[in-house]
Amino acid sequence: PPHDLPQQDVVEQLEGVVKVGFSSCLHAYAVSSSGVAKLLNEKLQSIIMPVDDLVPALYAQHPRKDIRDLLHKIAAPHIVALGFARNRINQLESVVRGDEKVIPDCLST
Repeated sequence: PPHDLPQQDVVEQLEGVVKVGFSSCLHAYAVSSSGVAKLLNEKLQSIIMPVDDLVPALYAQHPRKDIRDLLHKIAAPHIVALGFARNRINQLESVVRGDEKVIPDCLST
């Protein structure tokens, strides 16, 4: 599936946390102040592409060579992306709204 993350490297100091590989699906993220500064870097201001492509390309190798070449050409900043190990997460297949109505398959598109 397109949302599967590639091989994950364990972060030794943080149990259950891994460095993630490229994934073009940014459901949610938290950014440190130094990460915000890097994302606001003036070199990135001229790039027009979906955030789902840009942010992962700053922490992992993008599958498209033209994007890799562009980021290399402008000396784009590198960020570190961490996530929970696969054995620490669950993906909901449905959600219950406040009125108790179940919304099935909310993540299966």
